[in-house]
Amino acid sequence: LVILDSSLMVVTANRGFYELFKVDPTQVEGRKIYDLGNGQWDIGDLRKLMEDILPRGQEVRDFRLEHNFKHIGRRIMMLNAHRMGRAGLDDQILLAIEDVTERELARKQLQDQTTYIEKIINSSHDAFLVLDLDLRVKTVNDTFLNLFKVDRSETLGRPVYELGNGQ
Repeated sequence: LVILDSSLMVVTANRGFYELFKVDPTQVEGRKIYDLGNGQWDIGDLRKLMEDILPRGQEVRDFRLEHNFKHIGRRIMMLNAHRMGRAGLDDQILLAIEDVTERELARKQLQDQTTYIEKIINSSHDAFLVLDLDLRVKTVNDTFLNLFKVDRSETLGRPVYELGNGQ
């Protein structure tokens, strides 16, 4: 979490921010967000969020930001920003940063594995069905579709015992 004043100067940040980005509070507090890490935070998409999108509304949810930081490498982050109005005082901005790098990389690996398996199944000359735990068709290869003369759209998601008019 980072709290910014209306000029985008860092008022404070939480311990998680300092640990994740490997910075000391003295290197952060009182500095404009774009100046952090010797300018590493001067990111076009961050400027778009803070200067174009957020001023149009009170909050922004799930803004995806990717950046390669010098000391910690590539990070994929989800940003949520909320403008906090305070009576008689300048507004402040609460910026929540969630590092989703590992989750995104795992999702990509899973997608790549799924694509690889589907290619293997589709290249087989044997008819293949892949079922989920509820015995619904999750994947089917072209050999199966041609052999049983059914359409993919009529097969996917259906219970296996309903295929071929319940045969």
